[in-house]
Amino acid sequence: MATAVFMAVLPLAAQRLKPSDEKGTPEQPAKTKITKPDSPEEFAVPGQQPQGEEAAKPPEMIRAKKLKADGEKEADELPFGAPQIEKRENVFGDKKEKDEIMKRMEYQIGFISEGAGFNNTDLRKLDESTVATIQNTDDKMTLAFSRFYVNLFFPLTDDLYFRVDIFKNGFWGHDQLAGASTNNSSSSTPVGADPFNFGELYMHYIIYKNERNDVSVKIGRQFFEIGGEIYDYFLKDYIDAVTFNYANSTIGGFRIMAFDAFQLGADPTLHANYVRFFSHDNQRVRYFDGDTNVLRAGFVYDSRNLLNWKGPLTGDVLQNKLYAFGARYGAVNRGGSDRSNLGASGNFADNDFNMMFGTRFLFNLPRKRYVIKTFADAAMSTGIDRRLPTAANESQDVDTNGYGLGGGASIELPRVVSTLDLDFNIDGLYASGSKYDQNGNQTSHGFTSFKGSRLGGLIMSKFYGFRPTSYTDSAGIGDFAHDYERKAATTFGHIGVGATLWQKLRFGLDYWLAIDTSSSQLYEQARANGTTSTITSTVLKAQDRLGKLLGQEINFTTDFAVNKFWTLYFKAGIFLPGSFYSTPGIVTDTPYGTDNAMGVQLGSKLIF
Repeated sequence: MATAVFMAVLPLAAQRLKPSDEKGTPEQPAKTKITKPDSPEEFAVPGQQPQGEEAAKPPEMIRAKKLKADGEKEADELPFGAPQIEKRENVFGDKKEKDEIMKRMEYQIGFISEGAGFNNTDLRKLDESTVATIQNTDDKMTLAFSRFYVNLFFPLTDDLYFRVDIFKNGFWGHDQLAGASTNNSSSSTPVGADPFNFGELYMHYIIYKNERNDVSVKIGRQFFEIGGEIYDYFLKDYIDAVTFNYANSTIGGFRIMAFDAFQLGADPTLHANYVRFFSHDNQRVRYFDGDTNVLRAGFVYDSRNLLNWKGPLTGDVLQNKLYAFGARYGAVNRGGSDRSNLGASGNFADNDFNMMFGTRFLFNLPRKRYVIKTFADAAMSTGIDRRLPTAANESQDVDTNGYGLGGGASIELPRVVSTLDLDFNIDGLYASGSKYDQNGNQTSHGFTSFKGSRLGGLIMSKFYGFRPTSYTDSAGIGDFAHDYERKAATTFGHIGVGATLWQKLRFGLDYWLAIDTSSSQLYEQARANGTTSTITSTVLKAQDRLGKLLGQEINFTTDFAVNKFWTLYFKAGIFLPGSFYSTPGIVTDTPYGTDNAMGVQLGSKLIF
């Protein structure tokens, strides 16, 4: 026994006495030389360690099997796991081809820093008589923020393009731009604000093109508008959609919004494992996990030049646009499920819908001494916002029937003198408003657009976010006359004038006047009978606002181009409230008063 133990320990002792033997470098296997496939389009499995000098080359996969193998690589940590990467040449494809793409790539980088201050935006001056009045009237604020963005455009082939815009916003202070705050958005999703955001993110493929026809498709997040105006109050938005474009040298062009996922239900996807980490919309109807989507579709027809049908859309141009859009609402949180008591007594959507049809004419007259641009717009909407019937089974549905009329003109006077350019513009809009019956019940939303530009300047547009029509919102039909962010039918007029010195320094002055266009039969009868004092309900009393003057806004702006990359700007605005805001509304902590709101803005914009 002792002899056996001794024989077992002896090799270990010998190794201990000669440590160099333990650290000796073992014979290394021959390194694998990875070779590129004969064609960059071929797919091959990664190289494997050979067992000898004449190791067999691993068999190549056919493309379908390779794609299937990639699809089966999953990771538990992420909804879409990153593919396993072996050390080999050109991990992501032919580098020479990628270098050619990068040479053709176009980019734009921007950096904006801006500070602003506002006061009396609740339309009440500071009242320091008590703690309560201070809390109710002290709304002075100052803020500073920055935005960084990168816009990239990749012409991959002659018929395939890719566009991505990435941006980041953040307030100054507390290292928020550095990511110290977990949430830089006051309208956060359940997973918090994303560190970066996308403006546009789409692929564009030209399906067919010759001298007479051009057919293409865009898939992803993209900008869409009816077009032709600086401010488009009927539809101007970023959409998550599939769109088709068809241009013909004889008949003109069609831009088709085939499918726009304006709002997709959020919480119903919680248990879908592969997307449960996605940022999503959490505005949902309780008890309702089924039909919760808002989907839009439509088209715009762009005619050729009516003054010269076969000519280009340059020079003297008269163009017509025809457009039609439709939206169908699921059971979103501000409508669409009224008949099921917000999902408590059923699991079916109301099948609410809205449609908008219209036409627009554009006329441009460029001359050496002046440039004139004009437009005229007319549209109508129709649809139903279904509500729960009364106990007597009487309908309380609200329609979206209405019309909108708009128009405007601008004139540019270049080189009035050698150092001075002038510009003038005027425009306006009328949108028919909401209607309420003699009992104070709403019967119509009035003209309902598909989300266009905001109305006004620094106060009404930038601060309040006024929109001059009700519109198809991601959460239903947006019709909120009393909110800070007003979304309701309005008629307005705007006039502006500008002067530019040395093509570097511009001074501008703008004026807006806005009036609510809604009506209430309840108050019309009460005023005629002198019985308005008998109306005591807060909700009904707020209808006294309808049809009154919203207010007037005046803006003064200065823009200075330091050079072709860098611009400084300053804006000051004042809002003079009208009689609409001298009457109490139905929403607490919203504008109600007669004192003027004021704001200033100072910023720097760098784009290259």
